[in-house]
Amino acid sequence: MTVGKKRDMQARRTERTILINEDDYRIRTAILKNNLLTELVVERKEKKGIAGNIYKGKVKNIIPGIDAAFVDIGWERTGFLYISEVSAPPVLYDEISPGLLTQEKSFKSPIEKALKEGEDIIVQVVRDPVGNKGPRLTTFITIAGRFLVLMPFIERLGISKKIVNPKERNRIAQILNKIRPKDMGLILRTLGEGKTERELIYDLNYVSWLWKKINFMSKVKSAPSLLYQEPDLATRFARDILRPEKDKLIVDNLRKFVQLKRFFRRYSHNLLSFLEFYNSEIDLYKKYGVEEEIQKALRSKVWLPSGGSLAIEGTEALVSIDVNSGKFTAACGLEDTALKTNLEAAKEIARQVILRNLGGIIIIDFIDMRSARNRRKLTNMLRDAFKDDRAVTKINTVSSFGLIEMTRERINPSLAQILCESCPCCQGSGFVKSIATVAIEKEKEIKKALKETKEKILKVRLNPEICRYLKEHKRDRILERIFRKRIVLEESPILNREDIKYTS
Repeated sequence: MTVGKKRDMQARRTERTILINEDDYRIRTAILKNNLLTELVVERKEKKGIAGNIYKGKVKNIIPGIDAAFVDIGWERTGFLYISEVSAPPVLYDEISPGLLTQEKSFKSPIEKALKEGEDIIVQVVRDPVGNKGPRLTTFITIAGRFLVLMPFIERLGISKKIVNPKERNRIAQILNKIRPKDMGLILRTLGEGKTERELIYDLNYVSWLWKKINFMSKVKSAPSLLYQEPDLATRFARDILRPEKDKLIVDNLRKFVQLKRFFRRYSHNLLSFLEFYNSEIDLYKKYGVEEEIQKALRSKVWLPSGGSLAIEGTEALVSIDVNSGKFTAACGLEDTALKTNLEAAKEIARQVILRNLGGIIIIDFIDMRSARNRRKLTNMLRDAFKDDRAVTKINTVSSFGLIEMTRERINPSLAQILCESCPCCQGSGFVKSIATVAIEKEKEIKKALKETKEKILKVRLNPEICRYLKEHKRDRILERIFRKRIVLEESPILNREDIKYTS
């Protein structure tokens, strides 16, 4: 088979393209399906998320009224621990078909019997701090590998719900029962489907080694202290979602590319054929149209192909999405117009919710339809659109008012909360890009100007906040060394954050 044919076969197999972009400020991971951006996760290096981290904490306060406790984990805000997330003493476990252990036992109440103020406790962060709320914690520790999740304190075996083949589930159940460590639990992740016993044991050895290391650190470190830190965003994506037979992974940072190669070698050399280093002067995200989609995802209005639109507005309590038909009218009448617009909107709503990482309660106001059959069709379409969402969702049926209520698991801040900050001019009713986001964009523009100018000195006038941010991070000095030209950054109060002017 020729090289060209091999490339063609690989291109036909590729269902998703994962783009990893890393610079001095952040790591961004984008997932494209059919060249359309469906998911984006951004992690700032100065504000790295802590979800998945394991800490040795100290119980600071117990609040009997809400059956919860505040735990000091050494973070800027204390973590919040519900009674339902506190593991109970060892219990007997029942067996269910096919020989899978189940039941994770937690204290019911009162919390005063479960915890005492001042005691040390091992906890894991299940949700990053959001707004004024501190991190959510659990004592049900889980350690994720690529194929398996180890649960040191829960005698339970589980298989991903996305693995539906009964024969495969039975085969996996037998392997898990055979390899399960004593007094611990295991969950097979979706990526573990079809893996051999040898491959699963290899992954189990890795997560078991991690737990031994964490357990040792918990005995020698004093509270509060970090016991285990989740890998960075790029490695987590590679570990958790990459399917080598269907996905393509493109990285534009050489250091990250080498790091991921080492990670993949732990599992299979075959994975390396799906890892590609992007080396071009054209920005990776601009080439694939990601930057444009990010800008659209920060707007409240989203246009639909038919001419209809979505209006997406978030509040502290919930997110509201309004569907409008716009100029679109179907030939068959009002009901048909409503159905076609609603079905089109359902697909785009799922994409936008996942892309923007919206969580909590979401209320969707679809166009009213009289037909009960059409309402059922709409509900099924919306559920189907969310089937690949990695966050847990619950979608109710269409109400008599044409509304669908749904909830979506909130683990990390939304895209707007990461890239934007509350506008000081509108008292928090809208958003503007953060200083860091604008500074990154202005630095790219300065780089382009440095490449194009023949002058030895480039004078740049910027908004004072942006100018100070670049100077504090010594970006002018770094760029001078790279381009061997003098850069003079000047503050100009009359310029808005996104303005930039060059003077000779």
